Amino acid sequence: MRILLIGPSRAGKSAVGNIILGGNYFTSESGSETVTKESMAKTVEKITVVDTPNLFSLDELSWSHEMERCIELCDPGPNVILWVTPICKFSEQQQGLFHAFRKRLDSGTTKHMMIIFTNGRELKKLGQTISTFISKGSKLCKVVSSCQNRCNDQRM
Repeated sequence: MRILLIGPSRAGKSAVGNIILGGNYFTSESGSETVTKESMAKTVEKITVVDTPNLFSLDELSWSHEMERCIELCDPGPNVILWVTPICKFSEQQQGLFHAFRKRLDSGTTKHMMIIFTNGRELKKLGQTISTFISKGSKLCKVVSSCQNRCNDQRM
């Protein structure tokens, strides 16, 4: 199984990778500093997870090179692409990044995509379920439906 983690900086990609692999394989810290500076892969029991930096701050050429590196790290390509984003901070900018990412890849990308919402404990504080929260936000609802409603929340 080859999993590619994508998303904005400080979204919790490294923490999600650690949860999937069941250990502390990627450096993950809370705070305002971005920890992951370049794409890296870790493999545990036939599961490869590729953690990425904030790809959206890169120019087109750098983005292309970094994506090639990601694909090489999960050769012959990812089985699953996890878009990792904080659920309560989903904004127009987040939506734009998601759609820009999808446009840069081939049209079959969404069949491999799933959205992982981090900071799910914030929903609990609000007394909401993930489905209720998604249904209240039209931007968020459109993004989730573009992934055939494949999403999950991590109560991190």
